[in-house]
Amino acid sequence: MAPKSPFEHFEEIALRYETTMGGLSRELSRYIIRGPAATTISTDSVVLDNACGPAIVTEEILFALPASSIPPIIQAVDI
Repeated sequence: MAPKSPFEHFEEIALRYETTMGGLSRELSRYIIRGPAATTISTDSVVLDNACGPAIVTEEILFALPASSIPPIIQAVDI
């Protein structure tokens, strides 16, 4: 078996993270992003997703916007 690429390794860890957390991060992100704060995120926004892990918050921001809109600038950072 060939060694995993960095991308494959990250995808495996990201899936495990979300499964282990029971979807809590995603559910909380949806609640915050689609609530009162959602109206403040637009195509002109600049968002910092700090300690992003598998970028759940970034995904939920993009899912909350209309498909036809230009996405905001999102900087997703983790170590």
